[in-house]
Amino acid sequence: MLNQTEQDLIKIFGQQMREAREIAGYRQNKAAKLIGIETQELNKIEWSIDVDAINLSLVVKAAGIYEVSIDFLLGTSPEGDWERDPNTQMLRDWGRQSTLFQLRQLAKMAIQVSNQQNQLEATKQAVSRIFDEHGELSHSISRFVELNQQFDDLPGGAAVVYHSHKLNEITQQAWLKLRRVKVLKAAPKTETEV
Repeated sequence: MLNQTEQDLIKIFGQQMREAREIAGYRQNKAAKLIGIETQELNKIEWSIDVDAINLSLVVKAAGIYEVSIDFLLGTSPEGDWERDPNTQMLRDWGRQSTLFQLRQLAKMAIQVSNQQNQLEATKQAVSRIFDEHGELSHSISRFVELNQQFDDLPGGAAVVYHSHKLNEITQQAWLKLRRVKVLKAAPKTETEV
């Protein structure tokens, strides 16, 4: 009777035999013929049913026919590493490392984009509040001038009116620019005349 570890190894070997055959592109009957066993026997090996059919010569022969390493068949090679040729394996390892590097770079870029989106959202909220407050200030100044007809004659009154007009122009220009790049949607609340 096999212990649990031995049963697990038999299952791994069967799975690896099936995967190696599929990688090599052989049907089960063709692979069995090349290895020198019956198709039913190979089927039992691949499904981990016939433990007695597994011997060292079968492992070596299967590795040669399927062009995989013995380590692959035994499940001891790095995950997915079936290549026997050192140059090809080196190229695959380089490709794997290159892919990992690219994934790390993409992750860094995703974090940067996320940070920029957060910054843009914070800026958008701040600008919206500034536009809203500008509208309130502009309305308040208009109302003050309306209630105080001699306001323009007061010291600094004309400057307040001038700068209020200038602020309205700048606000409208800023809103148009932000609207073009789709940062803001609603028009700012500003008084058109002060």
